[in-house]
Amino acid sequence: MNSPKSQVEFITRLVYNLDGLPGRLKLYFSQFLSFHFSKILSPEQIQHIENKKASHPFANDEEMVLASKDFTLDEKVWVVASLTLLRSEAEKIDDRVFSLKTDLVIRKITDLLGLQSEGERVQAERSRLEAEANRFQNRKLIHVAVGIGPLVADFALRCLALLYMGYAHSSEGFLLGANTFYIPAMVLMVTWWLGKRNERRNQQILEAYGGAANFRLDYRLSTWQYTLLAFFLFTGVFVGYLLPDQLHMPAFIGLSLYYFVCIRFFLIGRIDENELVRQIEGEDQNLHSLNRDENDEVIVSLETKLNSLTGRLEAYVLESALFGALTFSGFLQIMSSELVTFEALERFATAIFDSARGLIVLDASAFSSASANLNNKVSLFCLVSVESLLCSVFFLAVIASRLRFSNVADKVRTAINLAKVYNAKEEAFYQEEDFSEKKSARLAALNSKVNEQLQATVDAMREVEPVMTYMQYCRNAGILVFLLILLSSTLFITSVVGWTFLSLVFATYLYFNRQAIAISFRVTYLNLRIQFSRRSGWLLAAVISLFVLASVLRDVFLWAGGGFFITLGYVAIGIYLFLWLLFAAHVDDEFGEIDKGVDARRIGRWNYVKYLLAAMILFYCMAMGMKYSHLSGANALIMISLSTLSILSYFVGYYLSKIRWLGMVCGGMMATFSIGILFKTLHLNGANEMLLIGMVSEGVLIPIILWQRKKFHILFLKFCFAAFLISFVFLSGILVRIEIALSHRTWDIAKILSVANFELDQDLEGSLARSDWYIQEYGATPGFAPVYSDLMRQYRVFSRDEILEPAEVGDNTMLQKGLLVAKQITKIQALFDYDPDMMFVEDLEIEPDILVKMNRKEEAIDYLEGLIEVNPHEESKEVLRTKLKEIRESGSD
Repeated sequence: MNSPKSQVEFITRLVYNLDGLPGRLKLYFSQFLSFHFSKILSPEQIQHIENKKASHPFANDEEMVLASKDFTLDEKVWVVASLTLLRSEAEKIDDRVFSLKTDLVIRKITDLLGLQSEGERVQAERSRLEAEANRFQNRKLIHVAVGIGPLVADFALRCLALLYMGYAHSSEGFLLGANTFYIPAMVLMVTWWLGKRNERRNQQILEAYGGAANFRLDYRLSTWQYTLLAFFLFTGVFVGYLLPDQLHMPAFIGLSLYYFVCIRFFLIGRIDENELVRQIEGEDQNLHSLNRDENDEVIVSLETKLNSLTGRLEAYVLESALFGALTFSGFLQIMSSELVTFEALERFATAIFDSARGLIVLDASAFSSASANLNNKVSLFCLVSVESLLCSVFFLAVIASRLRFSNVADKVRTAINLAKVYNAKEEAFYQEEDFSEKKSARLAALNSKVNEQLQATVDAMREVEPVMTYMQYCRNAGILVFLLILLSSTLFITSVVGWTFLSLVFATYLYFNRQAIAISFRVTYLNLRIQFSRRSGWLLAAVISLFVLASVLRDVFLWAGGGFFITLGYVAIGIYLFLWLLFAAHVDDEFGEIDKGVDARRIGRWNYVKYLLAAMILFYCMAMGMKYSHLSGANALIMISLSTLSILSYFVGYYLSKIRWLGMVCGGMMATFSIGILFKTLHLNGANEMLLIGMVSEGVLIPIILWQRKKFHILFLKFCFAAFLISFVFLSGILVRIEIALSHRTWDIAKILSVANFELDQDLEGSLARSDWYIQEYGATPGFAPVYSDLMRQYRVFSRDEILEPAEVGDNTMLQKGLLVAKQITKIQALFDYDPDMMFVEDLEIEPDILVKMNRKEEAIDYLEGLIEVNPHEESKEVLRTKLKEIRESGSD
């Protein structure tokens, strides 16, 4: 027996070099070879043979005979049968010329291979190949939902890169590199890995249900997913336009190609086994084998469906014509009035672009000034005019798509009317009493014609569904924009009316969908709870990795932007602890009262405490992130959250302990710990003493709780252990020591620690001398934290709170000490280029305030003028100009 490769090589050299071979038949024959030899040769092997042999036709008949001399009779028959199959396919596409050429080739090959007497075997083999091809082409179609999670992550990463650029004031080169290379490369690698993993799993599932060769996979994106991708594309192009280089056209082309490549070649659809079974069991009814009663039912069903679609179409077209005309007439009315001019539209567009640009670069002043230009009636008219035009476009798309629907609907009506005519004849024949053999054959023929027309109707109905989906999408989009027009119009009266209208829309939606929303919420909550329990360890590791990454970038590589990850880490750890308290069950079988529901009211009260506890922990972590980023309001939020946590500690001890008084004592110690953390965070006196009390108390109580563990909830033990551990970390300062050692490249940090650990009121000269040594020795190399941050905090407290405020005017003895410290503050600020993201610009006002109090007003003015000249930060200059103006307008020396 000859190798299958020889068969493929022979037929490839023969078929692909036939004169006039259409591309459609070439594709059909390539697919035929792929599925026919799929169990013997891989697709890559077949493609290699096609690529290699397609350009080498047979020179003459002798070469053809020589190439097939080792073929068996079955293989020769297969060659001729495959050619007859190709001729049959050419006849189906009505290519008469190529059909005649193929017929001549078949006769020639039959003679060369000596198959003149094997006509029956060739016909049988051809029938087998045709049946095989039909089975392959008509195999069950399985719809697979495509996931776009990586593209959502891609958009989120691009947004984070944009925010980081505004936060760190980095160059656009960073953003360009991240968007064009790093983020796409990472997303494509992850998508490829997920796609390969899902492909293996899909193959396993399909093999369990009859084999992957029996199914065709149709990867589909939903309408919502396409809308989301369009939003990502529009946002990317819009941001590209807002950037100084205006790279919106490269952004449009690049993102379009990127999304196309992702959804075309990097599919990550995963077959749901339950959905697969549903699609297999819901296989289309075999319309070719319907009896007289069954085809009556199908006719009624299809006619009802067609009437329903037609009625819906008429409703869509009617309301689209009404709303489209209404909104476009409103647009014309606004443009023809004197309230909106083309100059006003240009100013409106400029204000939109400026406010968006200020938002993406985190420029609050630019955003506020641009937004202020939008807060007027003219801008509101411009907004309504744009919304009206957009609404008209959507409704026009609905009306225009009716033409496509009408063309397809004509096919459906023709097929279903023919089916009804043949069905009427079938019924008339069936009612006759005399059934001869001829009439029975006629009845069977009519039944077959009815079924054929029903199949044609079903095939045509499939063409209607995409049209209706498109019309419904545009119609819903038009209705949504029309609602936005109404909402914008209510703002002409007052914003209260707008909020009332929006509330009514939301309440109406909830009323009609309340049951589905409730079920979806419960299902989502359950899934989140289960997934969090499964992956809580990985999530915690990811959160901790943010702090580790920030420490490495900041302390090892001395990258100033590493602090951004610390902010993210605080927010992430807050979210993790919040979800942990909400989703984790915290079951303790030995406790009983809370877990087993002895007292329902007690359980409900504890849940309120737990939810409030989770919220306060989240607020505290977010406030720490804000404090690290020097955002206003952080200290207030820290004080509120930790004060509330200290009060909740008593409730925690009460509810999680069967020994109430001991639980309250433990709760009191946890409250002391919370206040200690508050004082430590805000750098208040007494923090270490309270943390020490809390740590020692928890150290004594934890063994007691372990000894009497059946009388304490396991969650209470976790709280006590966490309080003990955090107190130890704060008191030992181990994290600060590690940070100093890494940033200074030495483990001998005793002298460095002495720079920040001092008492200014006792050894002012020595403290300033050590500070000067540190500045001269290290400069800005180790970064701002933690030595410089401690120095600045202590200098601020000493010079302002202990010197400036209590000192009297002209008290030069005390004020001279404050002036020395204030100059040291200015020296450290200058070392870091007066960066307002690291230090408080208000600290620069201490020195002129002291000079004014020392009756040295001119020196204060000269200091501020010089500082304004060398300070590169506009927001800092604005504060200093205000201070300079205030001093100049004050009384004379």
